[in-house]
Amino acid sequence: MTTPTQTTTTRTLANATLLLLLLSLPVKADQNKMPTLLKLVAGIESSNNPQAVGDNGLARGEFQFHKAAWEQVSAQRKAQGKKAYAYAYAHDRFVAHQYAEAYLTWISSDLERRLGRKPRAWEVYAAFNRGVGGFQSLGFRFDRLPKHTQRSCRSIATALNETL
Repeated sequence: MTTPTQTTTTRTLANATLLLLLLSLPVKADQNKMPTLLKLVAGIESSNNPQAVGDNGLARGEFQFHKAAWEQVSAQRKAQGKKAYAYAYAHDRFVAHQYAEAYLTWISSDLERRLGRKPRAWEVYAAFNRGVGGFQSLGFRFDRLPKHTQRSCRSIATALNETL
């Protein structure tokens, strides 16, 4: 059985490795950041492991989807006339990627409405991690996020040349 300390150490090492790899990629300020954000989120959440199960069994797959978030994307896909997948597909890399992109896009739009400006990628991740309402309850402030979320947000901001 993995202890919380081992999990934190493994995640920290994975985050550092991912950050070093991503820092070697050229990123233009005007470039669509979603593909890179998706890679970062998958690396942070599961070390790119589509079979990952976390949060005491409540989160699944590469993007560590909770069932409620998965169902939200499924409802959105149905409304758009697209195929919706059962939560078991959270472990399917191709399907989970589609769901994560849709969910991060929705979060970005919701944050833009709430903030009155286009959110930075790290803010989208913070809302992904904490929930949009949870991030809002913190005043959308970086310094109020838990330290592990701050580290992940900092990695994303650095990789995408954003300010915190």
